[in-house]
Amino acid sequence: MADLGGTLIAYIAWKHATRGLDLKAVDGFTPDQRFFIGVAQWACGDERPEHKRANAITNPHSPNEFR
Repeated sequence: MADLGGTLIAYIAWKHATRGLDLKAVDGFTPDQRFFIGVAQWACGDERPEHKRANAITNPHSPNEFR
């Protein structure tokens, strides 16, 4: 839920920051689509096993493959 809430807040902030700008489609994707593609790519990260172990102890977020 936190990732969804953070994504929503980031999207609203991005829309506010780009209001009035003439954003164009790139590679057939609208600016809004590119925003969410960026979010999806962020969630597809990969980690080394030792980093996963450390995060399991210290990070309240789920590992990327479970998001």
